[in-house]
Amino acid sequence: MDGFLGFSESGRLIKTVPDPQVPKPSKKDFLVPLPSLKEELAHITLRLLKLNN
Repeated sequence: MDGFLGFSESGRLIKTVPDPQVPKPSKKDFLVPLPSLKEELAHITLRLLKLNN
């Protein structure tokens, strides 16, 4: 079963597993593809560093 990497509201990396009972997004849904996981990790890291300073 394939999963997807994402981030929780607290900034933690999470893996989601598709639920067959949840309908797949349609073209009407607003989805924004991330440029890359590496760029998103860098962005989250910078946010966390700013919060800790």
